[in-house]
Amino acid sequence: MMRKYVTGLTLAALFAAAGAVKAQTIRLSVGPESKLWVEGGSNLHEWSCKASSMDAQVEADEAILKTAPTPALLKKVQIKVPVRELKCGSGKMESNLYKALKADDVPQISYILGTFDVVPTDIADSVTLKTVGALTIAGTEKSVNMTVTTKRLADGTLRATGELPLLMTDFGVKPPTALLGTLRTKNEVTVKFELLVGPQAVSAAATGALR
Repeated sequence: MMRKYVTGLTLAALFAAAGAVKAQTIRLSVGPESKLWVEGGSNLHEWSCKASSMDAQVEADEAILKTAPTPALLKKVQIKVPVRELKCGSGKMESNLYKALKADDVPQISYILGTFDVVPTDIADSVTLKTVGALTIAGTEKSVNMTVTTKRLADGTLRATGELPLLMTDFGVKPPTALLGTLRTKNEVTVKFELLVGPQAVSAAATGALR
């Protein structure tokens, strides 16, 4: 009887291991309607710079292809924004911003999600995440805490929104100035984003996984 019990446990362990090996991670691309922008101020006026393009990738367990997207299935979230794709509506301001962010030496701003905790919410199809990730600006990497709200829309699209207040000097960035120092940018800025992963991205990932 003991031998059969041990053999049963061994087989169960082997099947579990086989299932773990079979499981795959897939990559989902965010929709082109996703957006990311930076808001700040100066001694003269408020300003906003929007990323005209970005590379955002979401890696998840392939089980997401068969079930509704849930935070538990997320494996990795990484966002890269080319510094020179930040557009502020003023060529002079953009030039000063690129210089302050050391665009020639460090052409990208990047964020990688590290860990997150799920916070219960009473809002239907909505989940709040308390995240910890690594943000790199101008070559300096810092661990940042951020609250992200995710919501599944009626068409199946998963929308993630959030904002992150920062001090430029924490990343070794000197707040830009202009007009011979007359205009002085404030140290405090806020990064805001809205990322959308639609059903079409899931379908594309499913096709790739079956190849």
